[in-house]
Amino acid sequence: MTTHPEVQGTDATPVRVTEPWHSRFDVFAVAAFVLGLIPGLSVVRNVGFADDYGQMALTSHQVSGWAKSMLGCGRPLQMVALGIWKLFPTIGDLWVYHLIAALAGGVCAWALYGFIRSLGRDAPSALFLGLGSLCLVPGFLIQIAWLQMFPFLLASIASITAARWLVEGKRRPWLAGLLFAAAWLCYQPSMLIGVVLIAAVPFVTESEGVMVLWRGLWWKRLGEALIPVLIAGIASVIMVKIAVSLHWAKAGGRHQFLGKFSDHLHVWIHRQLPMAFRLWSPFGLSHRVLIVELFFGVVTLVVVLRRKRFLEALLGIVAMGVAGSFLAFATAAIDVDTRALVASQVAVALMVLTGMALSIHWLLGRFKEASMVLLVAISVLLSVHATLLLRNDYVKPNQLELNLITNALTPQKCRNLSHLVLAPASTTVLGPAEANEFGSPTTKAPWMSQKLVQLICSSEGVHHPTLPTVVSSNTDPAHTLDFNTLLNP
Repeated sequence: MTTHPEVQGTDATPVRVTEPWHSRFDVFAVAAFVLGLIPGLSVVRNVGFADDYGQMALTSHQVSGWAKSMLGCGRPLQMVALGIWKLFPTIGDLWVYHLIAALAGGVCAWALYGFIRSLGRDAPSALFLGLGSLCLVPGFLIQIAWLQMFPFLLASIASITAARWLVEGKRRPWLAGLLFAAAWLCYQPSMLIGVVLIAAVPFVTESEGVMVLWRGLWWKRLGEALIPVLIAGIASVIMVKIAVSLHWAKAGGRHQFLGKFSDHLHVWIHRQLPMAFRLWSPFGLSHRVLIVELFFGVVTLVVVLRRKRFLEALLGIVAMGVAGSFLAFATAAIDVDTRALVASQVAVALMVLTGMALSIHWLLGRFKEASMVLLVAISVLLSVHATLLLRNDYVKPNQLELNLITNALTPQKCRNLSHLVLAPASTTVLGPAEANEFGSPTTKAPWMSQKLVQLICSSEGVHHPTLPTVVSSNTDPAHTLDFNTLLNP
C-alpha cells in the first residue's frame, strides 16, 4: 500500500491516503506472467512424453507402485500433486495437465520478477532478469513441457517465494523455511533454486539497502529458516532408506544420498558442471554461446567488485557453487540432466542476464527510455524463443510418435496384441534423438511402451488389455506391434 505522509489532518497527524488501484497496477508483473505463460500454452494438447504415459497408467491402475516410487525418491508431495491424475485418467485429458503446467510457468515467471523487483531493480530489468531466467534455463522449460514434472514448477514457485521472504525480512524466517521444506519434499533441485537466488543478491541488486538486509540474513534469520529444511531433509533420507530396505527402490538411485564422496565429486566436475552452461537449448551448447555467457558473466563480476563487494561476491559464489553441486551428491550419475541441474543453470542465467542488463544500461545511459524499451523487447524475444524450442523439440516429435502408434492400434489390434518390438533411441522419423530429456522416443523402453499401449487401447474401448511382452523381432505380425518399423520405415 502506497501512502503520502505529507498529507496532514486537522490534528497535525499524518493521514494515510491510498493511491487508486490503477496507480498501483504493475503492468510489468502482468507482462511477466503472460510472457511466462505463452511457452506452456504452445504445448497444450493431448500429447505426453516418455514417463508421462507410465505415470498416468500407474496412477490409474497401480496406485501402490506409484506411491512407492515417489516415496523411494523422498518426494511425497510430488505424489500428492500428481494425485490429480486420478481425476483425469485418459490420453484425451492430457491437455488439462499441460494447461496446469502453462499456468504454473506464468506464475513462476511472475514470482521471479517479484524477487528481482524486491532487490530494488527497475521494472524492465526485473522483467528481463526474471523472465529470462525462466526462458533460458532448460530445466524450467522441461518442467513446463514434461507433464509429470508440473509439481516441480510448484516447488520452484515455493522456493522462489521463500527466498523473497527471507531477503525482504518482512515475515518470520520459519515461514520461509516451511516453504523451502515443502519444495524439498516435492523436488529437491527446485528447492535449491531459492538458495541460488539468495546467493546471487550481491550480483543482481544495485541497492545498498538491500545489501544491508542480505548481510543480516546470514547471521540472524537463516538459522531459523533452516530448521524446517533440515527436518524435511532427514525425513526424505529416512523415506529413501526404508524404500531401499523394502526393495521399493534400488540402492544408488535418485536422491538417495548414497555412494562415495569422490565418485559424486567426479560426476559433478566432469559431467554436471559443464551442463550448467547449457542455457539456450536442452540439446546442446555451441562454443560461441559459451563465449557470450562467459563474457557477460565477467561483466557482472567486474561491476560487483567495483562496488567493493569483495567478501559478498566470494560468499555468493561459494553458496551458488555449493547449491549447484549439492544435487551431484544426491543424484550421482543417474540424473546428469538439465531437470536436476536447474539450480546451477539459474545461477548461470542470472550472472549472464545481469551482465547483459548492465551493458545495455551503460550503452544507453543517456537514453533511459530506449534501454527500457530494449529490455522489454528482448524479454518478448526470449518468450518467443522458448515457445519455438518447446514446439520444435517437444511437441512435433512426440505428437508424431503418438499419432503413428494410435493409427496402428485399432481395436482389433488391441485385442490380439501380445508382443512389442522396441524402437532404438535413434530414429529416422522423429528427427535427431538425444540422450538427454526430449528427443528419445517413448517407445525405447519396455515399461513406457507397455503403459502407452494400455492407455491408447483403453481410449479405443479395449479396457485393461494384457500388457504385451517385449521381443527382439517381429515374427508374428498379427500379434506384434513393431515400434522399430513404425519409427524407422
